[in-house]
Amino acid sequence: MADDLAMRVRRIYAAVEAAEEHDMQKFPALVAATPKGVVFLQDFRGDMRQEEVENIASTLVHNVASFQDHVTKWAENRGKPRSEIDAAFKGSTALRVIKDLWNNDKHGYSASRHHHSGVAVQHVNVKPVMRLTANAGGRAVRMTFGRDGRPVVTGDGSATVVVDAEIVDEHDNPIPGVGGLYDTATKAVMAWEALLRTFGVDI
Repeated sequence: MADDLAMRVRRIYAAVEAAEEHDMQKFPALVAATPKGVVFLQDFRGDMRQEEVENIASTLVHNVASFQDHVTKWAENRGKPRSEIDAAFKGSTALRVIKDLWNNDKHGYSASRHHHSGVAVQHVNVKPVMRLTANAGGRAVRMTFGRDGRPVVTGDGSATVVVDAEIVDEHDNPIPGVGGLYDTATKAVMAWEALLRTFGVDI
């Protein structure tokens, strides 16, 4: 794989990894004592400011969407058919949604502009969220809080905090078949991986 394309792939993976955090010690809850007991307030931001959260989401969208231009140039330079790239893009709802979100970020949101997804998509409510995932065949995974407010994960599974957002239409309605930003971006990455395999690229 050409060095430039290889770097672009690594940047995509880095952007996905930046949207994930597996160290639960970075997310102490705010512990407040009340006459009725102890209250834990948790938003899984750790020490991240909102602008940092938004930047992680924006960087993820940019790296996934802009890869289309780079892989197209790479294919043209090697005499590979652009039709394969166009087919991958048209066949992936995730890729088309991410491209629309990138255009929103570059040009500002407009419901009247052409949208590759066929819907005037936008992402809202960008924030870190906790994900608990049971292992295959596992019984359950649980999260509680220690005395210092830090998450404690037990059971047969894992916990990850991811930067996510809701993807909605111009009326703020959820879009059938389209999940949140993190899942949509990871599905788009899988679509690019599948394309590269058809070109015989080892990733």
